[in-house]
Amino acid sequence: MKVKQLISILETLDANADVYVMMQQHLPFECALAGVAVRGDFTSEGTQRNGGPRPGESTASNDVFLLEGEQLRRGDKAAWKAPQRV
Repeated sequence: MKVKQLISILETLDANADVYVMMQQHLPFECALAGVAVRGDFTSEGTQRNGGPRPGESTASNDVFLLEGEQLRRGDKAAWKAPQRV
């Protein structure tokens, strides 16, 4: 997903709604969002930690990450079957 796609989706939603991350499709959890980071803010171009990227993976310095915060509660597998806004 590109930033412009995410912005386009979010613009259609309630601006006062809370944002969470639903993760782990097979054992889902709802997590608070801790923040947003850009790869270039925490690593220099060409310097990767934890063994580096897999072949074909993007490691551009402008990659954007939504950071998982506190795990709040169990999630619902049905979220992955809901209509996707892509």
